[in-house]
Amino acid sequence: MARRRTKTNRYKKPASHRRGRLAALCRAAAVCGGFLVLFSVTGYAFLWMYDTAVHASCFTARSVEVSGNVRLTKQEILDRAGVAVGQNVLSVRLGQARERLLADPWIARATVRRQLPDKISIEVSEHVPMAVLDLGERFLMDTRGEIFKRAGAGECENLPMVRGLAFSDVTVAGQKPTPVYGAVVDFLRARRQTDWVLPGSVVSEIRVDRDLGLTVVAGRPAVAVHLGFDRFAEKLVRLHHVLDLNQGQGLRVKSVDLMDPDRVVIRPWGT
Repeated sequence: MARRRTKTNRYKKPASHRRGRLAALCRAAAVCGGFLVLFSVTGYAFLWMYDTAVHASCFTARSVEVSGNVRLTKQEILDRAGVAVGQNVLSVRLGQARERLLADPWIARATVRRQLPDKISIEVSEHVPMAVLDLGERFLMDTRGEIFKRAGAGECENLPMVRGLAFSDVTVAGQKPTPVYGAVVDFLRARRQTDWVLPGSVVSEIRVDRDLGLTVVAGRPAVAVHLGFDRFAEKLVRLHHVLDLNQGQGLRVKSVDLMDPDRVVIRPWGT
């Protein structure tokens, strides 16, 4: 009589295989646990070292250098940055100090650095006002042609007042300016380069006409200088020669038309 063959279960793993897999899992868990312990110990060590460093006397700020400030005092810069002599250099949050400085409307750019072991340096660049824009409210324009703050009491002295612009004429950085706004910025930059012709204290007003361009009111008694939209540096040099010539003749000038610098029209008082 033939013996009956028994079938083996192909899906049932041998006991030795299961024990090997369990051992591998235990080893992997042990390695992960070891890494976690190592990371925890390392993190704790770094925290301990940082805490020790921020309380170490060798990292106490013995000086804080401030550069680039003109309008703001050194103490005002330190107060805005939240930095002071005697503070631990490593405890200063450089990014936070920089953001606090940039929150001041007069500060255009700021950099805060550590100079280990005991020094902090702050470098700022302030906005330089070039004119006051009368847009219903008065605003300060800087040398880049950007509005950076409302004009406060005493901040308009020796700055020309620009009238005739609208809010829609003002553009943000990177955008192409409107023709009238671009003409104002171009004239103000040309005037800064030829300050010997029309010093800031002499120019009292810049009137903007969308069809005729710019008219500058300057001097005492006031002289109206019609400049149009372009070639301002050339026209200012020509104005200097015209005014010199007429002063020599004792003529009191009421207006000068420089729309075309090759054809200057002078109107004296009494005409």
